[in-house]
Amino acid sequence: MRTISLHAVDGRPTARDVQDVRSFACRWTAAGNTIPSPDAPRGDPEWKRFLESWWMEVARFDAQEWHNALVPLVDAEEKARSRAQRAIDKAGARWSALDTAWAWHAAHHQYARAFHTARGLVLLWLAAAEARASAQASPPQRLSADAQALYEREVPEAERIPALDVDRARDTLHHLDTTHQTNKAIAAETLLLPAVHASQQPAVAQPAPAGVRTVG
Repeated sequence: MRTISLHAVDGRPTARDVQDVRSFACRWTAAGNTIPSPDAPRGDPEWKRFLESWWMEVARFDAQEWHNALVPLVDAEEKARSRAQRAIDKAGARWSALDTAWAWHAAHHQYARAFHTARGLVLLWLAAAEARASAQASPPQRLSADAQALYEREVPEAERIPALDVDRARDTLHHLDTTHQTNKAIAAETLLLPAVHASQQPAVAQPAPAGVRTVG
């Protein structure tokens, strides 16, 4: 995810650049525009155009600041998601390997370790997703309607901050845990097979210990 530059000021603008009307007025006149007279009536077209441009400047600044402040959180979330997905795939491969493993207990231990690693990384992904959701919900990170419209108009969709998807991380964690519970049941049944097989064999009479009388 890349930062964007929507603001007229070269480099990274500060809040003072937007709040200072004189700064905007300098850019306004540099672009060949005329600053309306303070004595002009409120309905004067030039004043209206000046104020509309000023508010658009504020919206542009807000959209840029909103996007660029969230970029590190988006990157952290995406890296956490990629690491979690690779770990999940590895755990799945470890489980599949049990079908042909000669050293079954050792192979199952490798699966168990892979599962717990994957689960830990999914939790980190969930934490990163929740951190971005929390940041976007806070007042400084909410865009006005004008800034949102400008952002969607001037920033290509592929370069915009992606939509929140905390549920995806939660669903992945739930699916991982559910799959592991199923795998545990299968593994337990597999390990019990010798005992079950033995219990189904006919009983063989054992000779009584020396000196012990039997009944019958």
